[in-house]
Formats: sequence, C-alpha cells, structure tokens
Amino acid sequence: MENPPAYEALETEFAFEVTMAKERERRREAEPVWSRLSDFMKGARRRLLPRRNKFLRLARESWKSQGRPAEFRVLDVGCGFGNMLETMAGAFAESGVRLVPFGVEISKELHRISSERFAPLGGQVVNAPATEGIRQFAAGAFHCALLSSYLEHEVAPGEVLAALRDRLVPGGRVLIKVPNFASWNRQFRGAKWCGFRFPDHVNYYTPAALRRQVEQAGLEVARMDWSDVFPLSDNMYLVAACPAAQVTR
Repeated sequence: MENPPAYEALETEFAFEVTMAKERERRREAEPVWSRLSDFMKGARRRLLPRRNKFLRLARESWKSQGRPAEFRVLDVGCGFGNMLETMAGAFAESGVRLVPFGVEISKELHRISSERFAPLGGQVVNAPATEGIRQFAAGAFHCALLSSYLEHEVAPGEVLAALRDRLVPGGRVLIKVPNFASWNRQFRGAKWCGFRFPDHVNYYTPAALRRQVEQAGLEVARMDWSDVFPLSDNMYLVAACPAAQVTR
C-alpha cells in the first residue's frame, strides 16, 4: 500500500480500536445482509466450538518443543486488549506452567488496558511502534512471540521479524496469522473481500510470499501444513523457528 499512515497516527487517530469500529460500521452499511450473515456464522462457531483456539494449540506445541520450561515467556506484538495472552496464561496455569505475558502496543488506550492485564501475571507492555518496542527487550528474552493479525498492518515487516529473531531463545517460535490473499473467498469476493481494510492493511500475503518473508528475516519455517493454509479460510498460519546460531542485530 502506498502512503500508509505514519506510526504517530496509529497511537490515536488510526489506533486499532478506532479503525475496527469504523470498518465494522462501514461493512454493515455497505452490505447489511452479508454482514449479518458473517456475524451469525462467527457467533455460531464460538457457541459450537467454545474451546477452539489455534494459537493456544500452537503455543503448547512451541512449549513442548523447547523442553517444557516451567516459566514460558511470550511476547505479543500488537497485543491489543491483551485478552489473547491473558487467556493463554490461564490455560497454561491449569497445567502448572507459568506463562509470563509481554506485549508491544502502539495504541495508547490499548497499551493502558493490556498493561493492567499483564502486570498481575508478572509481565509488561511497551507503548511503541513494533520494531522499536521489540528492541527494548534483551536478546534471548522470550520462548515465543505472537504475530496474530499483525504483519498485514506493519510497513516494515522484515524489520519486525528480524528484531524478533534475536529476542528469542535458540529454538524459540514465532506464531504468525495473516489474511490469506490466495484464499478462494478472496478470489470470489474480489474487492469486497473481508481481508481488505484501508488504511489499516498495508501488506497482503500468499502462502509462498509469507514463507519467503520469514526466511529472508533469518527464521526457519517450522510448520505450515495444509490445515494452516486451507483455501476455504480467509486466514493462514505459519510457525517460524529461531535457528540455533543467531546474529545480533
């Protein structure tokens, strides 16, 4: 996308909670029937599959792959309201594992909310653009990082991935979720595809493009199977691994 909003604008004017509300209202006015149907389907999935949480399953796989540490340090980039990591911490605690949540969030209001959620769990949230915020943490500080519906918002995704690479322990994981530009729904819906959000989304990925982006940052693709790039889904997933040998950036 040309001329994306400056980082400063993302703190308030184009903050996630502001643009999301505007986009939801725009879609309801432009396509009221389709919007109601979409909301109904999402609600039905939540009721029928209340425990379905792919990021939690991927986080558990990441924890197991690293020898099941008693304290699992996780960084959520663009952590928003902080509900994802708060939920994960509760689920891990049921298994006797302490998940310590950290975050980077550019929105001032969401930084306040997520900070209040993470502090009682021993974590913290940095209020800054992604790369700047990630670099405030020490090398090897985390076992896992989350990029949930984030990279499509980032004007410098390669820099974010490279910064994360050095903040992970060897073998650490980055869990990525982005809209799938190659999905059948995008091809069917065209310009009305739900993955298009202006001016929020500045990058669009096919599975091959996402894999290339990850590898160019010096990370390895640890998982990207058929279920992660299912063409009927508007989103896709990739798990990247930090190699044993790291180069400090």
